[in-house]
This record gives sequence, C-alpha cells and structure tokens, in this order.
Amino acid sequence: MLIVLCNAVSEAQVHPLLPGIDSCLVVVMSRSWMSRLVARDGANRVRVDMLVEAESLDLIRNVTADYRKEDSPEDLAEPVRLCGRFSLALRIAGERAASRPWMPSYKLVVDLPLRPRRRTENAEPNDGPSVSQRRAESGVGS
Repeated sequence: MLIVLCNAVSEAQVHPLLPGIDSCLVVVMSRSWMSRLVARDGANRVRVDMLVEAESLDLIRNVTADYRKEDSPEDLAEPVRLCGRFSLALRIAGERAASRPWMPSYKLVVDLPLRPRRRTENAEPNDGPSVSQRRAESGVGS
C-alpha cells in the first residue's frame, strides 16, 4: 500500500496517519524538514530542488499540449516565472491553462495569484527548506 500526504504542515499532523505496518510506504511532501519523523520514525529525507527553466517549460508544455497548441515558449515563460519553477505550482498553472483553452495566455498570467511570501528572486541553492525553496519528501515505514 502507498499513502501520499501532500503539503503536510507538521509532524503532529502526519504522525496519526502513519500505518503501523511495514508493508506500507508513506510519502510525505512538506515545506518543513519533518526532523522528528526522521529521528523518531526512521523516515528518509529526499530533497527536491527547483526545476531549471527548460524543465519548467517542458513540464507546463506537456500539461497543456493537448489543449493549447497555439501557446509559444514565450507565452509560457511568464507562468513559469510566476510559479517560481516549482513543479507542483507549474502543474496547477498548467491544469488551469488546459481547462481554459479559449483564454489567451496573457489573461492566464493575470489570473495567477501572486503571493508575497514567495522568495524565489533571492533564493540561494542551499538556503534550506522554505515555502519557495523546496519540498522535503520522506518515505516513512513504522
């Protein structure tokens, strides 16, 4: 069995959801390091860095390709920038774009919410985990 917990806030939120059997794999995606899960429950931490621009463009293009054939790489560059090259944000933006094939790409960009807590402009590769930096994925078995 596989359990996937997305956007987990804390160990206290995750711990009650962990099964008590070894035959189950749990993937926890979080903006937090979840250090107690590593120390207490034997989780393995996997750092996932931001995508490079070319990978970001490929991802959003793959999500929208069947629905928005007219979008050029230049049309997709702004959503990539606004999503900070984060795969989950790109997939969400791509799905929104795919579900609105009639809407011009410049209007899609206007429709994307800007959140002031993102700090991609000042991101350093080894800045540690944060909302805008990376997700920590932990596979946990009890």
